[in-house]
Amino acid sequence: MQQPAPATAYTEPIITVNGQRLAVADKFVYLGSTLSRFVNIDAEVAYRIAKASAAFGRLKDKVWERRGLKFGTKLSVYRAVVLPTLLYACETWTVYSRHAKQLNAFYMRCLRTLLRIRWQDKIPDTDVLQRAESESIHAILLRCQLRWAGHVRRMDDSRLPKRLLFGELTTGQRPLGISQHEDQKALVLLDVVEKGAFKNVVVIKTIGGNWGINGVESKHEGLGMRLTRLDISQRLVIKEYRITLPISVEEYKIGQLYSVAEASKNETGGGEGIEVLTNEPYENHEKYGSGQYTHKVFHLSSKVPSFVRYLAPNGSLEVHEKAWNAYPFCRTEYSNPYMKENFHIKIDTWHKEGEGEENVHNLTAEELKRREVIDINIADNSKVSTSDYKRDEDPTIFQSKETGRGHLDEGGKWKKNENWPKMTCYKLYRVQFKWWGLQTQVEKFIIKAVTRLLTNFHRQLFCWLDKWFGMTIEDIRRLEDETKEELVKLRSEGEARGMSEK
Repeated sequence: MQQPAPATAYTEPIITVNGQRLAVADKFVYLGSTLSRFVNIDAEVAYRIAKASAAFGRLKDKVWERRGLKFGTKLSVYRAVVLPTLLYACETWTVYSRHAKQLNAFYMRCLRTLLRIRWQDKIPDTDVLQRAESESIHAILLRCQLRWAGHVRRMDDSRLPKRLLFGELTTGQRPLGISQHEDQKALVLLDVVEKGAFKNVVVIKTIGGNWGINGVESKHEGLGMRLTRLDISQRLVIKEYRITLPISVEEYKIGQLYSVAEASKNETGGGEGIEVLTNEPYENHEKYGSGQYTHKVFHLSSKVPSFVRYLAPNGSLEVHEKAWNAYPFCRTEYSNPYMKENFHIKIDTWHKEGEGEENVHNLTAEELKRREVIDINIADNSKVSTSDYKRDEDPTIFQSKETGRGHLDEGGKWKKNENWPKMTCYKLYRVQFKWWGLQTQVEKFIIKAVTRLLTNFHRQLFCWLDKWFGMTIEDIRRLEDETKEELVKLRSEGEARGMSEK
């Protein structure tokens, strides 16, 4: 059997031993795994499902349909016999969505058989997994590959499995940029045993590639590989959000604090939401001068994606917010006690009159190249989901009785109204999440959630104008003290409230 290089025409090899030509095979089974000249696991997945199906079928009368056996016993047999047959050597697979769908279909069909659930019952897979107290096939595959990655990571650098797993050929090209596959490959070398998060990034550099390498660690010329070290700062996500509003900078200071207090109550309930630990003035900070310091804890169980909820340990779904508000500048930092240095979000915010300043945060040339600017238009209802939309928080409908401002148009013609003040909130987000297998997904989720949050929050801030207009900073501090006490009560009552993720 011959495996040709990608995008290379296949030519059947001719091998002769003692004058006899050897037969050529497209695939064969070696040590229980199917090897194919097509360099994918299509044949292996089909073979594994067939073997697992045969194992499941042999136990139909003796176990699955046998009366008197408890479901827990049947499930234990299934996990001990059928599941290992299905996922044999899955640690080394490159799994695509089509493979996961095939494996999941068989996996769920078996669980439904054990639970005596028919397709006519129309019970979703999530309920089946909950009844069976089982993980999804995706979580099982991820755990197996994590375990194997940790095992190989701890091998000596001279071991062939380690050299093969983290190596790439020195010839050939790939599209510019880091694909999701290579992103995960880069992170697989991190320290797997450190609570599931990783350190000491080591990646493979394809010849001619440029991943910000800062030093060659070792070479394996025999296999045409080169091990190099990657600066993890290259994975830092930099986004700048700009929100222009028909209010002044001084008005925004009051409106923001009022809206934060009110929104906190809307997001708190049923053991989730916001807990205020500290809210006090500070002076002469070495970086942020003088202002108001707050420390909050966000309890987020229903507000993160389901795949994060499933994989995260109990008690780890909380985020700490520390903010130094030296208005018109504010620094906010988010962290997670479980992930420690492997997760952080740092936000620098400037509030400026007018609009359109290009480098208000004084970024370096390198940071400017990596920064993406996202303009948020609070009057664009097409950016608001149906679940978030509220008629009384629609800037295209609302008009302030106190100021006369309102009925904002999506095209932004209101910005030309010289009788209205105009300011822009420039929020620079630096996001880093270092967790193999979840990094790309979580970073995308964070950016999506931030866009949604800033859009909804500033729509509320403007449409609540008549509620906070004319308030003083002393009024706001009294409101914050009252809100702190109210949040304690709300967290212990009712159901979870506010934005959530499925």
